[in-house]
Amino acid sequence: METVPLDGDASARRYFRLARNGGNVGELLMLSPREDLVSFVKVGEHLRGLGISAPKIYELKDALGLAVIEDFGDTRFSVLLDGGHDAHELYASAVDVLVHLHEHPDACAISLPPYDTEALIDAAELFVEWYLPLVLGRAPGEGVCEEFSGLWRELLSVPPRCDVLVLRDYHVDNLMLLNGERLSRCGVLDFQDSSFGSNAYDMMSLLEDARRDVSAELRTELLGRYFASRSGLERDVFEREFLLLSAQRHMRVAGVFCRLWKRDGKAWYLDYMPRVLGMLDATLQYGEFAGMRKFLDRIAPAWRDGLGDGAARKPG
Repeated sequence: METVPLDGDASARRYFRLARNGGNVGELLMLSPREDLVSFVKVGEHLRGLGISAPKIYELKDALGLAVIEDFGDTRFSVLLDGGHDAHELYASAVDVLVHLHEHPDACAISLPPYDTEALIDAAELFVEWYLPLVLGRAPGEGVCEEFSGLWRELLSVPPRCDVLVLRDYHVDNLMLLNGERLSRCGVLDFQDSSFGSNAYDMMSLLEDARRDVSAELRTELLGRYFASRSGLERDVFEREFLLLSAQRHMRVAGVFCRLWKRDGKAWYLDYMPRVLGMLDATLQYGEFAGMRKFLDRIAPAWRDGLGDGAARKPG
C-alpha cells in the first residue's frame, strides 16, 4: 500500500491518499490533533445522519490522531471553478445544503459549544494579537485589546442567535462535487469546529470568501435562493447578523492568516489579505461600526493597507 501526500491547508491536519498497484483505493489517511479528530468523527457522523455528504470513517485510532476516511477525490469546488465550471450550479448546491441543515428538525441534536458573544470576541481578538503588531511594527499600546473587546461587546449587545448548527469554514475550498443527486452531490469537509450559531454565519462565509471573489449578481441570486427556501426566516434579523458576523470573521481571518505566516511559515496566506481587508473595510462603512472605524484609524491609520508585497516574501 502506497501513501501519496496531498496539499495541506490552514490546519494542523495532514492527508495521504492510499493507493495500491498504482490505483487509488478510495481512502485517505488523515493525521490530526486528537481533539480535532474526535470532533471531526462526531460531527461527520451527525451530518451523515442528516443526509449530508461527509466522509465516512473506515478506521479510527483517535489516541494516535489517525483515521482512514473516505476519499472524495479531486473535485473540489474551487478547482472546478478555476477550470470554468458553472459557478451558479456549484454555489446553488452549497446553499441547498445550508437550507437543509437549517430546516432539519434534528440538526441541533448534538452536543456542541455555542459560537456566542464571548467566543466571537475571543476570535476577533486575533486581529489585535497578530495583525495590528505587523502593521504597527510593534505591539499595540496598553489597553488596546481591552478597548477593542469593549467595542465588540457594544456591537454584540444584542447577540446573534445560536439556534442552528454552524460548520464555521463553509466555503468552496471545503466543498466537493460528488456523484449522486440533490444534496448528496455536495460533499462537505472541515467541519470539526462546528458550533451552534447564527443561520447567517455559513452563508456569509460562503459569499464573503477570503480566497475568491463572488460577484454581486451571484451573491444576490444565492441570498434570494436561501430566503425563498426559508419562509419563516426573519430577514431583517438575518441581515443584521450577517453584517456583524462579516466584520467579526474578516478580523479573525486576518489574524489567522498573519499567524499562519509568522508562526507556521505559510507565507502564501498573505496573498489573500488584500481581499480580506477590502471586505472588512466595506463592512465597517456601515453606520453601526463608526466607533470601530474611529478606533482602528486612531490606533493604526494604515490598517487598510496590509503588509505590502515584500512582507509576504520575508521569512516569518
